[in-house]
This record gives sequence, C-alpha cells and structure tokens, in this order.
Amino acid sequence: MKILVIGGTRFIGAFAVRSLLSKGHEVTLLHREKSDNELILGANNIYCDFENIEVEINEIRKFNPEIVLDMIAKTVGLIT
Repeated sequence: MKILVIGGTRFIGAFAVRSLLSKGHEVTLLHREKSDNELILGANNIYCDFENIEVEINEIRKFNPEIVLDMIAKTVGLIT
C-alpha cells in the first residue's frame, strides 16, 4: 500500500513509519527539509514548507497515496 506520512520523523511518527516499512508498505514522508532528524531508511522524502504545501502538491499527486497519515497534531486540512 502507498502511504504518505505527514511529519513522521520524530516520536510516535518515526515508530509508525518503521512499522509500516517492515510490513512492506511504500512510505513517503512529507516533512521540513530543515529537520535535523535522521531520515528513515527505506522511506521516500518530500521536503515541504507546510505554509506553502501547494508548491509540492504535484509531487504528492505523483506519489498517489492510498492513505495519508498525519502525524502533526496541529495540522488542519493540508491536503484536499
């Protein structure tokens, strides 16, 4: 399954991403490039300023996720 994870580089998000990868899912992380977190091996990355997500919307559409998992608790309606 193709899964887009918004955030996912810290805390429970990183755990969830590793778990999804171990089950054979194709995972793409949508996160800030300036993140200093170690990238999760096996996941693809789309770097994005969440204030200007429309800049990367074509990359998100190209990935064509079946599921979007938002790991940022304060996020409201980023992708429509």
